[in-house]
Amino acid sequence: MTDPSHPLYAAFHDANAARRMCGRHVRYQGQRYLIADLLWEEGWMILHATDREEVQNDSFGRPSRVVPGELRIPLRNSDGTPTTTWQEMELLP
Repeated sequence: MTDPSHPLYAAFHDANAARRMCGRHVRYQGQRYLIADLLWEEGWMILHATDREEVQNDSFGRPSRVVPGELRIPLRNSDGTPTTTWQEMELLP
C-alpha cells in the first residue's frame, strides 16, 4: 500500500506532516501507543505505550519512577529513504 494521501505515509516522508502526528494514537504490533515525540533529524518517531508502564532508573541505576513504555520507530533506512513502518500502523480516533 503506497498512499501519499494517508497521514502516516506523509509523516514518514515530510517533517511537517510528522510533527502534526504528535499527540495522535496509533495501534502498532497489536498495542496502542501515543505518538509522543519526533526526532526528525535523528530519524526517530517516539511512541509511548498507553496500556503499559516500566520502571525508569536514575543516573545511578536505581529504580526511581514509573513511566510509559517507550518504543522508537525509525523513520528512514540507512540509505536515507523513508521506511515502510507506517504501513504497520493504524491511526486510532
